[in-house]
Amino acid sequence: MPATQALISFVIAIQVLEMLPGADMALMMRNTIRDGRRGGIRTVLGVNTSKVLHVVLFLVGLSALIAASATAYTVVKLVGAAYLAYLGTRMIIGSRRAGASVEIESSAGVQQQRPYAQGLLTNLLNPKAVLFTVAFLPQFIDPKAPLAPQVLVLTSLLVANGLIWGTVIVFMVDKARETLSRPSVRHRLDRVFGTVFIALGARVALEAR
Repeated sequence: MPATQALISFVIAIQVLEMLPGADMALMMRNTIRDGRRGGIRTVLGVNTSKVLHVVLFLVGLSALIAASATAYTVVKLVGAAYLAYLGTRMIIGSRRAGASVEIESSAGVQQQRPYAQGLLTNLLNPKAVLFTVAFLPQFIDPKAPLAPQVLVLTSLLVANGLIWGTVIVFMVDKARETLSRPSVRHRLDRVFGTVFIALGARVALEAR
C-alpha cells in the first residue's frame, strides 16, 4: 500500500484533475439533459470503467508502448479526435430534427446503453488518459513495496473519486433539467455541445505528444 503522504497527495491531485472541464464532463452534462439521471449516471459509469481499463493497459505495458511510440500515440490520438468529432456532428444533426426528441433510437435498449458506451469510448480513446497512467500514476507507487496492492488502492481511489464527482455533476444538472430539456432549449444546447465536441476533437488531433 502507498505511504500515507503519497495517498494524500494523490487524492488532492485527482480532485483537481476531476474538476477540470473536458469531454467527460461535457458528455455527462449533455446526457443528463437528454436522458435524465439514468443517462447521466450511465455516462459516469462508462467513464470510470474506462479508467479501470487504462490501469489494466498500464499494467500489461500497452499504455507505455503507446506513449513511447509516436505512431501508436498518433493513431490513438486521431481515433479519439474522430470519435469526439463524430459525437459532436451527431449532436448538431440531431438538434435539427423536428419534434421533441433530439435523437430517435431504434429501440429503448439501444438508448439506455448508448450513454455508457459514449462515456467508455470518450475516455478510453483520450490520449491524455493514456499519458496519465504512464506518467502520473507511477509517481505515487513505492518501487520497494508490492505493486498489486498499491495499484489496487490507487485505482479504487481514482474510480471512487470519479464516481462521486460525476454523480454530483449529474444531480446538479438534473435539478435544472425541467428547463434545459424543453425541446427548443435542448436543441440549442445540443448545437452548443456538438460544437464543443468538434472543437475538442480538433484540439486533440492538433496536440503534440
